[in-house]
Amino acid sequence: MELLFLFYAVASGVLGIFQPALICALSLHSYNYREYFGGNEWIAAVLIMLPPFYAVLHLAIKKRLRLHAVDLLFALFSICFLMMVLRSPDPAVNVNQILTFLGAIAGLYLAPRAFFARTESYKKFVVPFVISFVAQALLFSTVAEPTLEGHLARTAIGDGNPVGFGLTLSTALCLTVFWMLSERPWRLGALRILDWLLSTAALCGLIYAANQNGTRGIFVSVIGVTVLFLALRAWRRLASQSLMLGFAGAFAVLVIVGGTIVGIGEMVASLEPETVNDRLRHFVLSIANNIWPTEANEVIGDLSESREQILGVVWDLIREQPVLGVGLNGVKMATVERVNEEAFAHNLVLEMWAEGGIITLIVFVAMVGTILVIGIRQVNEPRTAMPSTVFLGMAVGALVHQQVSATLLFGKAAFLALGVLAAAEAIRAHRLSHERKRASRRRLKGRHHAAIPQPGSANLPPERPVPGSDSSTGPSMLPLR
Repeated sequence: MELLFLFYAVASGVLGIFQPALICALSLHSYNYREYFGGNEWIAAVLIMLPPFYAVLHLAIKKRLRLHAVDLLFALFSICFLMMVLRSPDPAVNVNQILTFLGAIAGLYLAPRAFFARTESYKKFVVPFVISFVAQALLFSTVAEPTLEGHLARTAIGDGNPVGFGLTLSTALCLTVFWMLSERPWRLGALRILDWLLSTAALCGLIYAANQNGTRGIFVSVIGVTVLFLALRAWRRLASQSLMLGFAGAFAVLVIVGGTIVGIGEMVASLEPETVNDRLRHFVLSIANNIWPTEANEVIGDLSESREQILGVVWDLIREQPVLGVGLNGVKMATVERVNEEAFAHNLVLEMWAEGGIITLIVFVAMVGTILVIGIRQVNEPRTAMPSTVFLGMAVGALVHQQVSATLLFGKAAFLALGVLAAAEAIRAHRLSHERKRASRRRLKGRHHAAIPQPGSANLPPERPVPGSDSSTGPSMLPLR
C-alpha cells in the first residue's frame, strides 16, 4: 500500500503542473499522508506548501492576480491570527505556527486566484478535484485502524487523531453528496448512469468508513448541510411563484427530513449493537428523540460529560478576556490546568472568541458570511451553478463539522472552498467590469459617429459658391485669351 500512496502523491504532484485541482486535493490529505508514513512532519510540510508554490508558478506565467474586496477581510483575519500568536500562553507556539497558517490556510485560500483565469477554468477545476479527493479518502479508509478498545473505538491513520481523519471523511461525503445534487453537464445518458453508479458506490464506501470512525461530527455536517441546501432549493423554486408557497415548500422539506431521521432512529434502535458504532448510535437516537421521542429511540447513558466540561472552560476564558482573547492554544493550556485534559474547544466559533477575542470573531464571521452569500448567488447562475454547488456544500459542511469538533488548523478544506468561491466571484466581477467597459466604449463610439456630419446630411453647412461659377450648374468655363 505504501507504494500505491507514494505513486498517487507523485503522480498528483507532476500532473498538478497542468491541473492544479490535483495539487489542492493532495494537499488537503497532508495530515493523512504524514500519519501513514510514521508521523514525518516534512511530508506534511511539503504537501502543504505545494499549492502556494504552484500558485507562484502560475502567477509567473500569467502575470495577473484577480482579487476581490472580500480578500480585505481575509487580510484582517490574518492580522488577528498573528495577534493570537503573539499573545499565546503556550511556550511551544513559535514561527512554525505562523508558517503553518500561511501555508495551510492562506496558501490554500489564495491559490485559486492564480489558478482561475476565466469561468471555464473554474468548471474544469471541480471535476478532477472531487474525483481525486474522494478517491484518496476511500484509499485512506482502507488503512485506518481502531485507536481504542471497547465500544468507544474509533478509527485513525497511524497514531493520528481520529477527529482529523473524521474531518477528511466529512469533507469527502459532502463533496460526493453535493456532486450528486448538482446539475452536471453530461449530455450522454450512458455517462449520467455511470456517474450515478460510481457516486453511489463512493457514497456507500464513505458511509461505511464514517461509521467505523465513529466521529459524530461527520454526520452532523453532511445531514445538516444537505437539509439546509434542499430547503433553500425548494424555497428558491417556489418563492418565485408565491411567498407562501416558498415557505410551505421549505417547511415540507424540513418535515420530510425530520420524519426520515426519526425512522432511521427507529431502525438503528432495532439493529444489533455491534452493527452501528456506539457513538453514532447515541448521536442518531438523541437527534431522533429530540424530534419525536419514542420508547425505541430513548437515549440511555451520556457521552457528552467531557465535552460539557471543556465548553465550560471555554466560556470561562471568554468571560476573562472577551475583547482580545487569551492567545493561540489558550484553550488547550486551560483545559490541561482545569480539567486535566488537553483538548481543543470542539467549537470553532467559541475557540476564536476565547483565543482571539470578539474582534477576531466578528472579522471571521463577516468574511465567511460574505463568501457564502456570494456562493449562494453563484449557484443560481448557469455559468457557475455546478462547481459552486459542490464547493458551497464543501465549505458549509466543513464549517458545520468544526462547530462540534476539530480546531482552526484542521479547517484547510473550508478555507480552500471559501477561496475557490471568492476566486469565482473575482472572475465574475472582472467579466462584468469588462462587459460594462465594452458597452461603454460602444456607446461612446456611437455618439462620436453621430456627431460627425455625413455627406448628404442636413447638418452639413451650406457650401460657398466658387467665384465665377454657377452654384447650380457647377463651375463656368473661363474665356480663353
